[in-house]
Amino acid sequence: MQTKNELLWTDDVNCFTDLELIEEISSYILDGGKLFIGADSMLTAHGCRFVCAVALHNPEKRIATYYYKKITSSSLEYRVLQNKILNEVALSIEIAQLIVSKYPNANIEVHVDVGHTQKSKTRTFVEMVKGWVLGSGFKFKHKPDSWASSSIADLYTK
Repeated sequence: MQTKNELLWTDDVNCFTDLELIEEISSYILDGGKLFIGADSMLTAHGCRFVCAVALHNPEKRIATYYYKKITSSSLEYRVLQNKILNEVALSIEIAQLIVSKYPNANIEVHVDVGHTQKSKTRTFVEMVKGWVLGSGFKFKHKPDSWASSSIADLYTK
């Protein structure tokens, strides 16, 4: 699989490596803030663009910010919906695991862009990815509650 990182983690002003991102959000994590991590993707003429988002949201403390990372792949394997969804989940779990390796008590909820309604083409994947996320030790949300993936990450796939 050929991949290319288009951007480091960004907040639309600053760019961060994975480790710099964790340092940037460390005080939020240490203060008990919940992290919402989700990914989305879009097929392009030459492959697939993936976006992973890390959102910090706490209305009581008036915190609402997010960081995102774009990754492109020229692989045609992502034309298969299951491959695309599994890579989205893998990206989310990868950054969640990186965060808990530094902060084992981090409160992380992984948002996955799959739905359970009859209209959803991804409904057959819900239980599989739910088991993967929960088995990895993270909380799980899917559509319509997976706003980190279906709203924030989706915005940057375009």
